Amino acid sequence: METTLENSVNFELVLKSPPSQTDPSQLDFFAKLVFALCAWLGGEGPRAHYEPHNVMHVTDHEWERCAFLTLALHALELPRPLFVE
Repeated sequence: METTLENSVNFELVLKSPPSQTDPSQLDFFAKLVFALCAWLGGEGPRAHYEPHNVMHVTDHEWERCAFLTLALHALELPRPLFVE
């Protein structure tokens, strides 16, 4: 009988607007978002628990492509991706 072991980590991607350079108490909604990775520690549904793990690096080119695709979806009147503060 074979035993299969799963070796995976579940992450939640949290998108955050960085603080404004002119007023750090405000968010800069025009800047590249911060892509925060949070590791799942257990639980299901509303009881799921995630802990901050790291920040995912996104190049300026990748960000511009993502922003372009979002604008294209908006132009087609499709639901836009969910961005979380």
